[in-house]
Amino acid sequence: MNKTSSRTFEERTLEAIDLLRSGIARLETSSPIAEVRPKVVEAEIEDLKAELLNLERQLAESERVPSSGVAADYLGDLISPISGGRVPRHVAVIMDGNGRWATQRGLPRAAGHRAGTENIRRVIERFADHGVQYLTLYAFSTENWNRPQREVRLLIRLLRYFIKRELQNLHRNGIRLKLLGHIETLPEWLQKQVAEATALTEHNERMTLNICFSYGGRDDILMAIHAMIRSELEPSEITEETVSS
Repeated sequence: MNKTSSRTFEERTLEAIDLLRSGIARLETSSPIAEVRPKVVEAEIEDLKAELLNLERQLAESERVPSSGVAADYLGDLISPISGGRVPRHVAVIMDGNGRWATQRGLPRAAGHRAGTENIRRVIERFADHGVQYLTLYAFSTENWNRPQREVRLLIRLLRYFIKRELQNLHRNGIRLKLLGHIETLPEWLQKQVAEATALTEHNERMTLNICFSYGGRDDILMAIHAMIRSELEPSEITEETVSS
């Protein structure tokens, strides 16, 4: 295959991949909660995902894309094995707006949180496919404990649901799972589930998925102040480096 035909193949394939992703997103948005989707819609989504996976595999086998399926390191930049473009090593996502999304559609806030959880798998898979090394999801801040208790309980159950549903898939795809934050504030049954999940995926190296739960910027500042007080530092000794450490 000459270079001209290779580029043409890649351009056509990338265009088809974009169309498939748009179609999947449109169908999932029209019925965001998987449990209540009509069977015909769910079947169409699965068909589109299967075709998408097939095209991505074809693209990975073309001349331009490294056959390893892992991002190449070129002059300090990571190069996506899918698109051939540069990708960041670390991406952080603030999972905000699910409640507003639901309210705007006349749905309960719980429906928005569930819809957001349903989208996580697609987000994780796409970043891993493109070779991102670290993906951090800010899921539940320390300030979120002030929300209505019913909503807090739902968010905790969704974390349990996500780990239970996705753990084997994450492990199978070489993704390491880490939970960051005050894990000790979670129910004991969830702490146990988190410990088992992180232990199972501890040695995976394809990508690290950080889920920040019971974690926040204000809390970081407070812990830094406590640490400085315990160290009995003089005001003149406090620098940006001191706070960062």
